[in-house]
Amino acid sequence: MKKFIAPIAAGLVLIGTIGTLRAVDSDRSMKLMKVRAEIASANNAISALKAGESAAKYQIVKSETGIDPLRVEQDTKAIDTLLHTVFTWSSYDEYMAARERIMKTYGVAKDSSFLTSFMPEIKDTVSPNGNHYNDIDIQGYNVELTGMKVYPLSVDNGYRYLVEVRTESHMKNGEGEGLMNAMCLITTDEAGHISDIYGTNVSSR
Repeated sequence: MKKFIAPIAAGLVLIGTIGTLRAVDSDRSMKLMKVRAEIASANNAISALKAGESAAKYQIVKSETGIDPLRVEQDTKAIDTLLHTVFTWSSYDEYMAARERIMKTYGVAKDSSFLTSFMPEIKDTVSPNGNHYNDIDIQGYNVELTGMKVYPLSVDNGYRYLVEVRTESHMKNGEGEGLMNAMCLITTDEAGHISDIYGTNVSSR
């Protein structure tokens, strides 16, 4: 039973490590790699519940760690919807529409670090004859969410998660593809609504 509880309990102590993401950008990749290794087993308890473990184990996990696995499952669905919005677009119009949805649906401020640094507004220039010119359409940029892993970190003032994100992009005219790994810190409130999001690019190629 202790082996079952330990992975989630370990996740609770990682919030201090995650906090350094905002303070030391130069070290973020190394720290995120360390975090990834430390919390790789954090989802074992939730996976066990999904596989049909008893209600008794559910109660033990909740009482020992404070984490409600069913709440985590519900939040994961909400996070999946959010990240599909962030990481699914193939044109300037789709990208800007995604930013608008993030602001309107999730209340993310236009001047937040997420929408100024991670998903900034892209300049679009309109010529006298009405043609639009912007980096996304000119370069053929696009992105597709291909996978994510959600790790519960803390349950104080809402549920806070570290989310490992994998994406792909395909160059214009099929000239190549790119892969990107990102990390997001996402908080949900008591009603299960997304209340805060922070993102950082970890690696790309």
